[in-house]
Amino acid sequence: MRWIRNALVMLLLCAGGGAGHAATDGYVGTVYHAHIKRTGGRLVADEYAATGYRWDDYDLVEVTARTQRIPAVPGHGLQLIAVLYDMPPDASVDVQVLRPVSNADTGQVPRIHKRSQRLQYSELRKVHFFEYVYFFDEDYDLTPGQWEIRVWDGNRILLREYYDVYADVDCTVTEC
Repeated sequence: MRWIRNALVMLLLCAGGGAGHAATDGYVGTVYHAHIKRTGGRLVADEYAATGYRWDDYDLVEVTARTQRIPAVPGHGLQLIAVLYDMPPDASVDVQVLRPVSNADTGQVPRIHKRSQRLQYSELRKVHFFEYVYFFDEDYDLTPGQWEIRVWDGNRILLREYYDVYADVDCTVTEC
């Protein structure tokens, strides 16, 4: 499955623009969204994860390409890929995922998930690209509403994307 993801990234790199921006500003080119699903894998302890664990050794399956409408179903999630131009070498960004308030909220888990992430660099195209996936695993993740992902470069927002997360009441994604 990783070859499919690499092919997608190469398509994004080839399709990106680049006119009209200062050479050192850092700006976003092509952006790609998808509804994804995790298959297989296992939970492993991770002291840096908000929940104390993370998934490892799983396959990522694209369910619906080019969509920002995602069902709130365990094991499903969202994917965001973006081409970033004129970023410094070894660049990293800060990512924030803001979810709606949930009935499952106990106050112990923040509504905003934050992390830093290094950008990947394409020597061929001389651009960076960013890939982020978020799976709905916890009860508080299964919250319908508008989700927001922000990608920061220092104090500046490079990218702000919105996702419509909906309850799968019609069982279009899962069996009821």
